[in-house]
Amino acid sequence: MMKNIGIIGFGNLGNSLSKLLMRNNVGKNLSISSKEMSSKESLIIKQGDNIRRSDILLTVKPNSIKDVCDDINKYANNEKTIVSAAAAVPIQKINDWTDRKHHIIRCMPNLPVSIGDGSIVWHDPENRDDVKEIIGNYTKGPNSLWVKDERLVDVATVVSGCTPAYVGETI
Repeated sequence: MMKNIGIIGFGNLGNSLSKLLMRNNVGKNLSISSKEMSSKESLIIKQGDNIRRSDILLTVKPNSIKDVCDDINKYANNEKTIVSAAAAVPIQKINDWTDRKHHIIRCMPNLPVSIGDGSIVWHDPENRDDVKEIIGNYTKGPNSLWVKDERLVDVATVVSGCTPAYVGETI
């Protein structure tokens, strides 16, 4: 069964994740909300509507994750799977901000995921096979690595963010 996916935040990472999902035929089940974009954008819907209709929420931008969690508390009418790509924001914090009502996963993709390349590092403290299967089907293309230690997501953040700049500088 296809799950509805909501992307909250449409910066570079949200855009890359949406392109990956579209490549994997999730487009009709995809909705996007962003407080920074005009409501006239064709894919953008109201954040509350996005949260209510989505089974899995992908969140980005660490500087606004607390506000996103507040919106999830306000609009979620049932348990959600929240996949956070917010750098350096641990699952414990997100659990605290959402009153431990949701299943939280952390990930760190790099920008080439938009073309079905690159990599995504995932951490699911509950290690749920059903969620891994769904996410695996939706994110085919990039290399996926599921790690047991959440700190390795932070390591992936450093590598994903710094390596392109380092390589570019050394060439």
